[in-house]
Amino acid sequence: MTNARAHAPHCDPSILHAPGECDACDEYADWQQMRTVQQINFTGQYDTDKAPCPSVYFREIGARDQWGGNRPWKG
Repeated sequence: MTNARAHAPHCDPSILHAPGECDACDEYADWQQMRTVQQINFTGQYDTDKAPCPSVYFREIGARDQWGGNRPWKG
């Protein structure tokens, strides 16, 4: 058995939820730490003192969140 992880936690690699919000994203603690250090919003967060989540550049928020594969999940 290998400890390899998928290319990204969601089908859209720009989706990354905050620690504790999504089991899939929590497997990418290094990516979460990078967003924290670089002051980039996580998906679903809109702090005006931080850069926007990269996912907002690719599609409208309502369309992005409509697909279940982009939503945070808990297993």
